[in-house]
Amino acid sequence: MAGMSGGFGGSSVSQTKRDINLQQGSNDDRWQICETCLGPNPFVRMMKLPMSRECKISTRPYTAFRFRPGKEARWKETIICYEVAVAKNVCQVCLFDMQFQLPTAVIDKYMRDKGEGGAADVPESDVGRDYFWNQQIAAQENGGTGPTGMKMAGYDPSGTLLKLARTTPYYERNRAKVCSFWLGGSCNRVEQGSCPFRPCNGDFRFPELNRDEDMKRKLNEMLKSDGPAKVMKLLDPEIKMKIKEQISGNRDEKIRSRYHGRDDDLAKSIMGRADERLGGGSLAAPADKSITTLWVGGVDESVSESDLRDCFYAHGEIASVRMVPKSSCAFVTYTTRSGAELACERLHNRLTIKGQRLKLQWGKPQKSRIQGEGQGQAAAGVAAGAAGAAYAAPRGGTGAAVPVAGGGLAHMPAAVGSEKVRYASSDSSAWGSKMDGRGGLD
Repeated sequence: MAGMSGGFGGSSVSQTKRDINLQQGSNDDRWQICETCLGPNPFVRMMKLPMSRECKISTRPYTAFRFRPGKEARWKETIICYEVAVAKNVCQVCLFDMQFQLPTAVIDKYMRDKGEGGAADVPESDVGRDYFWNQQIAAQENGGTGPTGMKMAGYDPSGTLLKLARTTPYYERNRAKVCSFWLGGSCNRVEQGSCPFRPCNGDFRFPELNRDEDMKRKLNEMLKSDGPAKVMKLLDPEIKMKIKEQISGNRDEKIRSRYHGRDDDLAKSIMGRADERLGGGSLAAPADKSITTLWVGGVDESVSESDLRDCFYAHGEIASVRMVPKSSCAFVTYTTRSGAELACERLHNRLTIKGQRLKLQWGKPQKSRIQGEGQGQAAAGVAAGAAGAAYAAPRGGTGAAVPVAGGGLAHMPAAVGSEKVRYASSDSSAWGSKMDGRGGLD
């Protein structure tokens, strides 16, 4: 009986822990899913899975939803609970922002207000994490922002988010995953046509190879001509490696990185393109504070000096604008360093005049440029002097030019009583002139 009592006691303890987990979980019938993940069909049938999944962020049980957004799309499922998704206004499936359809890191950089101390980090321990999200959910119910400080600023000063935001759903994101057995050369369903993954299902698009267009085009042509079954046996190992690099990795770690906006490769790529196209990057100013000149490249005949002045004068007083048509560039010099820095900050990667995109860089120091040109001219002069040493002579014909040590020339006076020195260039008869008896021209 004692053993039986102990057995019942253990079962009771286990049941109590399960009840606590269910009470702390999210049994919410609401969901927050973006239009892209829902697909083009306005009628989507979802399977409700009550308290059957663990949230990838809060590690709490929650009610998940599984659905298929279209016939050609893959099955999708919510991966975080509703309260965690609402905390950052992201989709429960793709973790993209609901309004701008961008990763969290991009929103954090351009718009999210982290407060004075920044957003709070989620605790690592189970007890601390449960307390953290309990406080977060309570704050949401009371209409606050919670301890994370994840409130949104009222405006985007740079307007970059409006330019990067996706205004229409991108249904290509719902395409099927790549067949791992096909990459390994062992997919048995590809010949039967029953494999639902790419490229066995007839979808030959590979966004995993977007960074290498030549490789992507080569693989697409092979699949169209030979079919996925034959290409599976003859696939180039380099192509396999490129695709595996894109789809490999710890899935749970990628989810946490996407949600918290830390070390997200996709977000880094988007912000890098934004810096290049929209002027989000900065141009390092030279250490020499005397440099107030900006170099403008790509200036053609359609761009005049007045056009450059109209574009640059708003950032500071301009001392001069020098056009160099031969090099298709111009130099804009400000009276102050602060004006040049302000113009460089606001116009770098944004300079457009008459619909033409122009390049902008800091000018080089005038002193070093002149010294470089002077040294080049001196070297050229020495080389030319050495080559013409045998033919050079001072005016009047009273001396001869002879080479000296170091490559230069020295004029030496003619010896007393010596004959007049003659050179080949002094032979006027070669040019049709007639010499008189005294050695002069007739």
